[in-house]
Amino acid sequence: MVTTLETMVFREESDCSLRQAWPSLGKTDLKTFQLMFKYLQQFSIESLIISSNFDIGIESSWITSSGTIMKLPQMTIDSLELRSLLRILNLAKTKPGKRVFKVWMFNPITIQTELDRRLDTVEFLSSNHDLLTQLTTILSKNPYDFETVLTSAINQRIPQDRFKLCLSTLSKIGGFLKSLVHGENSSSVQLPFLFQSVLDQIIKDFTTLPKELLEPIGGDGDEIIRNEHIDKLQNEIEGYESELENHKKDICKLLGLLSFHYSTISGLDYLIEVRNGCSVPSNWSKISATQKFIRYRSPLILETLPKIQWLKEQLQEEAKKSWKEYLFKNVPNLKTLLKTIKVWATLDVIIALATISQRDGFCRPKFNQCSGDIKVLG
Repeated sequence: MVTTLETMVFREESDCSLRQAWPSLGKTDLKTFQLMFKYLQQFSIESLIISSNFDIGIESSWITSSGTIMKLPQMTIDSLELRSLLRILNLAKTKPGKRVFKVWMFNPITIQTELDRRLDTVEFLSSNHDLLTQLTTILSKNPYDFETVLTSAINQRIPQDRFKLCLSTLSKIGGFLKSLVHGENSSSVQLPFLFQSVLDQIIKDFTTLPKELLEPIGGDGDEIIRNEHIDKLQNEIEGYESELENHKKDICKLLGLLSFHYSTISGLDYLIEVRNGCSVPSNWSKISATQKFIRYRSPLILETLPKIQWLKEQLQEEAKKSWKEYLFKNVPNLKTLLKTIKVWATLDVIIALATISQRDGFCRPKFNQCSGDIKVLG
């Protein structure tokens, strides 16, 4: 038996909170309440109304889904909050997309031209299943919160490896969308204006990232933004390390070995490991020992190693400073890219709306321009 609003309100066994609230509703309130009930029926959650507590307000709010707009009275509902509808409707795959979906839902379009463009895009994607599937896949594979990453970069609070991953991922997304829209296998069908403009901006900004963002990082695995001071520190470190490498020849002569390699034990490097009973120079310092081996460092190692460690600490501090300077210098580029992430989120929301529209009972709303009322025909 199909549940109707009348049976839920007037049957004896129904919850008293809804029955008590009903007489206080005016004619307009009843009409909008009935609209809400029909809306919830689409998601098979209308029965939750019967166990809800209502606080009917005078002001009205708007709920939109795939361009369908309804005017509802403001209510405080314990088990059926508006956010429960949001969880059901918000099919966006990325965190920026979920945030934009929420903004769209609570701030509906009031300009019919913009709403028609959005509906054109939703209708187009609903009828192009393969394209919708491919776009859904790329969104599902990249659910990252690029918005948070770039905001952290603008505030100079992001590790360099995470930032590089963000840029490389954006570049791959741009390349995929470019091949999808402009590749050999792309369709020649005219895309809706909103959809075309969103794709064009994402492809343009993701595939042609500013040179200033890419050049200092490079692709050779170097994790340091280089400058004159950093180059000097690195050269000094390499000089001392080369000196210790040449010192291995002296160690071989002293120990009578054909080849030798330094040992690293428990974080201690540049250790000379020899078997117990082996004769070593008296000026070598004993570092550690086991039953089979004793580990030493020569005077040259003891003198050189602190210098290397100090230079590496200086290099690390200088690298952090250089990285922050690089981010600060690129704030304008990062803010521009952050705006494009909003467009990426918009694409995510459009795909979510198109997915929702494929559910049973969806129809595109038409508008009565004479009275200004929104009527759903279908």
